[in-house]
Amino acid sequence: MRLCYKVFDLYLKVQDLITLANLFQNDFDIKQQKVFHSDFGFVLVTQSEFFRDSMIKLCIECHRLRQKNFGPDKAREQLEEISNNYTYEYLLVIMNSRFSNIYLNGIRRHKLENFFYPDDFRRLPIKPLKDQSFFIKVVEILQFLYQSDGDKNTIQFLDDKLLNFIIYELYFEDKLKEEGLFHDLLNFVKNDFKNITFNAWIKLKLKYNLTEDEKTQMLDIENSNNRIIEEIYNNIDKETINQKIESMKESDWVKKIENKR
Repeated sequence: MRLCYKVFDLYLKVQDLITLANLFQNDFDIKQQKVFHSDFGFVLVTQSEFFRDSMIKLCIECHRLRQKNFGPDKAREQLEEISNNYTYEYLLVIMNSRFSNIYLNGIRRHKLENFFYPDDFRRLPIKPLKDQSFFIKVVEILQFLYQSDGDKNTIQFLDDKLLNFIIYELYFEDKLKEEGLFHDLLNFVKNDFKNITFNAWIKLKLKYNLTEDEKTQMLDIENSNNRIIEEIYNNIDKETINQKIESMKESDWVKKIENKR
């Protein structure tokens, strides 16, 4: 198995790489290693496999050498502090929204539509939001539905419709209020959503060779989750939500995005 371990983002010097190689020569055959330079810095390529403990030691030593060469990484610390303000689920909803798609296509550096470099996502503005609990609930519901081949109508309503228009209101709040088309969908629906048991279920779903007890446990969780999701879908006021969404489509900005579908 060919394994590349990249250290260019650590800004290590050549001497540091030699130091690392000497430190870990017992973990792999140093004669098989190659170090070459790219536009990004130095990359260590190996034909052998690193074991977990070796990787942990390597990361610790890389961090120590980086601190020695450049001091504390304040910029990274600041980014990590900022990232703590956002949940994975909230970011996932934004990045998969139609707003995000139109925005990223507007700043892309080539002619290929809907193809983005990782760095492009750094330029995507993330709207601050204090309470992101709704997004955690709805993303877990959608992940469960997709992984379990769940009800297509529920998926379409939540993923294709509700979430996209909630994102419009988050980003276009002032414009929509100016046009008299802001309906505060997030606060209208958030109390209708409940937590499902997703983490325990997905661990069982991805596990090989389930025991009979584990198969029973997974089925019980699936049935419970499906009951909760069905209850949510039946209880939310879809008629009023659809009316609000149709009204919002009259907004100039929303109309431009929706017409590009």
